[in-house]
Amino acid sequence: MNRGNYITITGHKGILGSQLMKLLSPEHEIQGLDLPENDLTDLKSARRAVLKFEPDIIFHTAAYTDVDGAESDIEKAFLVNSLATRNLALTAAEIDIPIVYFSTDFVFCGCNYSAPINEFQPAAPKGVYALSKWGGEEEIRRYQPKHYIIRTSWLYGAGGKNFVDTICKLASQRDSLNVINDQKGTPTFAADLAEETIRLADFAPYGTYHISGIGSCSWYEFAWEIVKLTGLHCKIYPISTWEYNSAAPRPAYSALDHLCLRNTIGDNMPHWRDSLKKYLEQTNRLK
Repeated sequence: MNRGNYITITGHKGILGSQLMKLLSPEHEIQGLDLPENDLTDLKSARRAVLKFEPDIIFHTAAYTDVDGAESDIEKAFLVNSLATRNLALTAAEIDIPIVYFSTDFVFCGCNYSAPINEFQPAAPKGVYALSKWGGEEEIRRYQPKHYIIRTSWLYGAGGKNFVDTICKLASQRDSLNVINDQKGTPTFAADLAEETIRLADFAPYGTYHISGIGSCSWYEFAWEIVKLTGLHCKIYPISTWEYNSAAPRPAYSALDHLCLRNTIGDNMPHWRDSLKKYLEQTNRLK
């Protein structure tokens, strides 16, 4: 078992971090590190905070996630996603504990795949956000061999801004919405990801893993399913990425194949439609 009794979770107030806190806190001593109390981009500050607690493992969920904002806030994106990750990897190596780093399907932004992407297929990050998260992966690999790099996609859940909540809010206020239909990936419920991550840290060998919902869809199809399940009277119209005109590039196809998970400890992730129903039921929005 790679997970011990003392656990550090960065970004513990966010969508994924809060789920890990919820699942782990009943049986473990948890150190939550987040802004404004902790500046992980400063090596001395990050090191001091971790060494004071002496954890058995670090779950590093903290990240700069404003994909379009990163295009103009370049330094902050790399400080948070790359340099802070280096600082934690160095500290983990110093005290010889594993670190779990959460990356993204955006590392495949410059690829031209058309079938689910496994952990061994080449990445091609494009755009500041994707490059900064890829930088974090590289820092983890460089400084702490005892690591889990988990790539996930289209994350949603309680604790922060996400696509499901946004669609529910807008669909309750408007008669129609335009949603991109030429980007395909997989929605991932944070509660599912947190459970699978804990199982991974308990039983799997170190390495890179893809963990997301099962199946794939476009953002348009995802939005349509949300509106259907909630019974909201809002029409959803498909538009192209070109019409949406976002600042940052997005992967046209980024559905993840869980090859390593499936062939080590098995893949327990549910289909994205089942997880969406569960989340909407938990938030009292399922019709």
